[in-house]
Order: sequence, then structure tokens, then C-alpha cells
Amino acid sequence: MNRKRCFVLGLDGMPYSLMQTLFERGSFKNLKTIADRGSIKQINSVYPTVSSVAWTSFATGKQPGETNIFGFTEAMVETQTIYIPVDTHRKVENIWEKLSSKCKRSIVINVPISYPVKAINGIMVSSFLAPVLEKATYPYDYYKKLRTFNYELDADANLAVKNRLQLMKQILDIMEARFKVCLDLLRKESWDYFQLNIMETDRMFHFFWKEVQQEGDASFHDSIDLFFEKLDDYIKQIYEMLDEDTAFLVVSDHGFEGVKKEVFLNTWLENKGYLKFTNNQDKSFFTIAPDSICFSLAPGRIYLVSEHGREEKVRYIQEQLFKFNSEYGDKIIKDVVRKEDFFAGRYNSNAPDLLIIPDKGYDFKGEFGSQEVLKKRHFTGMHTFEDAVILGCRINIEKVETICDVSTLILKEMHYESI
Repeated sequence: MNRKRCFVLGLDGMPYSLMQTLFERGSFKNLKTIADRGSIKQINSVYPTVSSVAWTSFATGKQPGETNIFGFTEAMVETQTIYIPVDTHRKVENIWEKLSSKCKRSIVINVPISYPVKAINGIMVSSFLAPVLEKATYPYDYYKKLRTFNYELDADANLAVKNRLQLMKQILDIMEARFKVCLDLLRKESWDYFQLNIMETDRMFHFFWKEVQQEGDASFHDSIDLFFEKLDDYIKQIYEMLDEDTAFLVVSDHGFEGVKKEVFLNTWLENKGYLKFTNNQDKSFFTIAPDSICFSLAPGRIYLVSEHGREEKVRYIQEQLFKFNSEYGDKIIKDVVRKEDFFAGRYNSNAPDLLIIPDKGYDFKGEFGSQEVLKKRHFTGMHTFEDAVILGCRINIEKVETICDVSTLILKEMHYESI
């Protein structure tokens, strides 16, 4: 039986609609040629729509209620603990773990929720959630090789305020380093499954979305064009190194759109008296008063402070949130859903009590202490549930509707069950 290999290029946050625009502009000539040989379609992400949740659902084929990954941060009110979910919190096997158990070799670079790094049959380079590069690789000394490529875990998002020109340079340099490492591995290593994630698309869209749309600061337009040209050229180089028995996928974990306003929900909760602090000079998760009803973590996740009277509290806060739009004269909230109705799975008890589904252009934040409920900062782009993309060549993507469907397709293509 001929068992295919599979190469996956993850373009974090790449919208289907933007990819079509880039095809029309001529910025993605090589990728369009590949798409014309195969197929491309728009797919949906998951809720909450953040990369750690979506890529975990991609790699496991499961929704958050089953994976136990609900966001980039989690909080335990009873112990006043806030933490960043990592790979040890994930409760479902992913693609490369399953393949390793069948003696198949994987190379996985820069996928969120891959730290702490585990030993796999192959090579692993973790993502920006790793604290330092020296702790981000398997084999454990592989970071030394990465240093020779000037490989970095992530760009410095603080530069979006301090120095956008320097941020643009970092985005370009880091993307190039990732591709150079990938090409080096393709030349020198054997593998059955290879996944390279490019986070720099997400960084570009968060901080340069207007410029990507050929608006905003025109001085960045040439750099934007260069970014997509380089991305397209590297995709061509990778594709030409793959044989006819290798399936090729390009996948994004969510879409993107412009930000109208950021929504500081904890400020709204405080204004309404639903969130209180023991120290008004230091408003944070650690100073939430015990007589508060609830607080929020990004994006739009609402957690009760106490389980006492839970049903009544959840119903009341949900009702009040449905009135949010009329307060501000615009449709900001599309829906407010309860975890019982939305997060099916063994770990749904860890899900937020309520989840806000935002309307177009409203980005819900989890910070405390903002003076305003609605404001605009340096973020110009935000994630969307709709408008993610999958492109496939030498693989049938017809049945893929959401990010959760992709791992099943890959494992079926690689004849995992019959190995």
C-alpha cells in the first residue's frame, strides 16, 4: 500500500478572502499555480478564536471542551492563580503523537501548545509560548542549530507602539529564518509528516492590517508587498522539493478583519457593579473582591467568581450583556452563549461560564483598569471565526468544513489506522 507523506504549511490568521485578493493582485503567483493544480476553500475556526485553541483543535480534531484548551490565559479564582495553558494541559493526542506511536517520523516547527517540548519520533521546535529558545527544541540541543539561522521564537509586539519600522523588519527576518530552517530540514532529514507554522502572518495582520489592505501608512506598502513576495517564493521552494507521493496543505487557523474598537469588558462589568476590587489603585485579577459576580478573560470569556447561586448569576449576566448593544448604539455583541450549550466534551466544566460572540470589528479584551469600555489602540486587525482557508494539492479537501476536520483528513491520507 502506498502511504503518502504530508506537508502542512500553517499560515496563522490568513483569511481566504485576502488570499483571493493576493491572487488577483499577482502577489501570490506561485501559490495560485499550486491552488490551480489542487483546490482551495473557505473554512471556519473554533470558539474562542485564538491561535492556541484553534491549532490545538487542528492537531487533535477536537473542540475545546475535549482538548481542555480555552485560551492563552486561564484563571483559578479560588486559589488566585492565573496561568498560561501549555501542552501538559492538553487532554487529547495530536497528529504527531499518533504518528510517533506508529513509528512514523514527524518534523513540527512553531505550532502553539507544543511547550513543554516532548520527545517525539522526529524533530520538534516549539512556539512563542516557550520561554527561551534553549527550552524549545527536541532533540534538546537542536536549538544550537537554530542559532546558526538567527532563529527567534517571536517578534517583539511592544514595537507596535515604540517602533513600527523595527517591528516590520523583525517580522520579515523571523519569517525568513523559519523558512530557511524548514528548507534545511527538507534537504537533510527523512520524515513522514512535516508541519511548519508561520506566525508572522498573524503579527502582520494585527499591527499592519490597514497597510495590508493598501490603506494606512503608505510608507509600509512596499514592505508589505515584499513580505508576500518572499512568502510566495518560499512556498514555491518547498513545493518543488516535495515528490508526487506527498500531500501538500496550506491551512490557516482563523480569519482576520479590521478592528473598529477594542472592548474592555472588565471595565463594563465594573461600571455595572458586577466586578469589584479590594484595591482600586491596583485593579487586577489578584485584587478581585470576593463579592464580585464575574470577570472576563480575552476574548469575551466570562467566569463567575463564586459558584454559589450559579444558575441565577449566569442567566442575569447573560441578560445584561444582551442589552450591551443598546447602551453604545451599535451592534457589538452578536450572541452570548452558556458553556452548557456550547462547550460539549469531558472538560466543559473548565470552560468559561459565558462566551461572547462578537459582531464584526469588535475585539474583546481581558485587561483590567481601563478608563474606557470602547477604545482604539495600536491593534488594527483582529481574529474572525469565519474566513479561514485550506488549500490542498494531491489531497482531497472537499469534506473539510472547519479547522477540526483537518487532522482526520491527514491521518486518513497517511493510512494511519492501517499502519
